[in-house]
Amino acid sequence: MAVSCSLAFSMNGYEGNRADGGPNDAAAPNDGGPDAATEASVYCAGNNCRLASSMCCIDICKPGVGACHPVAQACTGCEVELACDDALDCVGAGPTGVCCVALDGTGKPTRGACQTLKDCLESPHLVLCDPVQATPCPDGARCAAIDGGAFGTGRICNGV
Repeated sequence: MAVSCSLAFSMNGYEGNRADGGPNDAAAPNDGGPDAATEASVYCAGNNCRLASSMCCIDICKPGVGACHPVAQACTGCEVELACDDALDCVGAGPTGVCCVALDGTGKPTRGACQTLKDCLESPHLVLCDPVQATPCPDGARCAAIDGGAFGTGRICNGV
């Protein structure tokens, strides 16, 4: 089931192509990585969370608020875990791996994690993307900016 941009969801402070010092950054002002080093990272409302040691917790009750927490510390309250910010973070999910944000019945995000595209499509979702990638979205979908809602600003694969 594809979810349109009209849903009240996006990622405040998140921009799937934040500069991280990696080789693809000349045209990528907001990418969390993994090209910065061998360590994957996620851009988290103004913070860059290195996934080997931390995780991103976005506060959906306070747009624009997010923090890196130690891996052993769970997100709390209105915080939602974001374990990826684009498909490059999901190579371990196989050739069809995507960064999938699951949505509850009201369209609010519940978690962002790597899944196969097939598994992601089985429930309400958004697929996060980085427009700098050669193929940012599956099936030729467009990587589009969205603004407003629970997370603020971000990029999703439109129509996936």
